[in-house]
Amino acid sequence: MEQAGALAEVARLARQKRDLDVICFTGYRYETLLNKPAETGVHDLLQCVDVLIDGPYVSTQNDSIGLRGSKNQRIIHLTNRLQTHQFEYQVRKIEFKIDNGSLTMVGIPTPKLASALKDILPERKFESVL
Repeated sequence: MEQAGALAEVARLARQKRDLDVICFTGYRYETLLNKPAETGVHDLLQCVDVLIDGPYVSTQNDSIGLRGSKNQRIIHLTNRLQTHQFEYQVRKIEFKIDNGSLTMVGIPTPKLASALKDILPERKFESVL
């Protein structure tokens, strides 16, 4: 949400080229976003988002269920585009990329996987982006 206006523009341009669904994770609560000033671009971005997953990620509330990262997060359908998807119950998938000794992980790890990665990787090489 720190670059909401620019992201809204990217979403609009991408949708001109393809029929895309937009899912947005944010550490902010939806109600907080609705109160942001217009010049932040947040309202523009929300108009481009189909599903908003709001609230901060709390590792102690990671129940390994669904698309959200932790139980305190909400899945909010802002459009009807993805209304039939069961994001709350989907199996989580994680993508790993190894390149020149660097490991990149995309996805929300289970607590067990996150713990294992911290155990096997040096601290300077493991950084959680959640």
